[in-house]
Amino acid sequence: MNKIKLFLLAIFLFVMSQSGTLLSAYITIELSPNILNTSLLALFFIFLISCFLFISTKLNLKSKLTKSDIKYVFMTPIAIFVINVITKALFNITDNSQNQEAILSDISKGFIPVSLVLLTAPLFEEIIFRGIIYQKIFNKNIIGLLIQAFLFSLPHILPDILGGTFHLAFFLQYFIPAIIYALVYKKTNKLEIPILAHFVNNVFPVLILVIIIIFEIPL
Repeated sequence: MNKIKLFLLAIFLFVMSQSGTLLSAYITIELSPNILNTSLLALFFIFLISCFLFISTKLNLKSKLTKSDIKYVFMTPIAIFVINVITKALFNITDNSQNQEAILSDISKGFIPVSLVLLTAPLFEEIIFRGIIYQKIFNKNIIGLLIQAFLFSLPHILPDILGGTFHLAFFLQYFIPAIIYALVYKKTNKLEIPILAHFVNNVFPVLILVIIIIFEIPL
């Protein structure tokens, strides 16, 4: 498969993943997130995941993880957290990006639909940006490292750009983690590692917010 076809495949998969995000947002905001709607959404995500897993068989996914691999899974989110804290401090930013604020707001309205997006996004995004763009198209070179990070960051900060609230710190909060995920992939040569690290990075804030909502902890 040539690079143009691979890039078109990446775009197609990205559109598919975003369709799940949009459907989840619609159910969360416009419809009642009842058992029926949530079940239908879950089935849709199962279909999406099946499609992505089928594609992933072409990306050299391995099933056996070592202790060193597990170390990367948990050390990567810690490194990203520290870097994000430093980035916010350097730019004196206390607000979240609009993408982050939307996620936090939507979770309080419908935890399950939004969680489906947060927990499946690592699979979608790692296959698209690290698996196809970084590995298959650019063969893990420095140009691919920067391009995949930029393309990963762009849709996350687009709401800030359109809303006129864009700040460089918001961009770096996505650009730098994308660099880290790619480097971890290059180091381990296992796409599962950035997928799992991305998953861990997503699930911790969700769990913290759920605890805050359940126990009505004042912020």
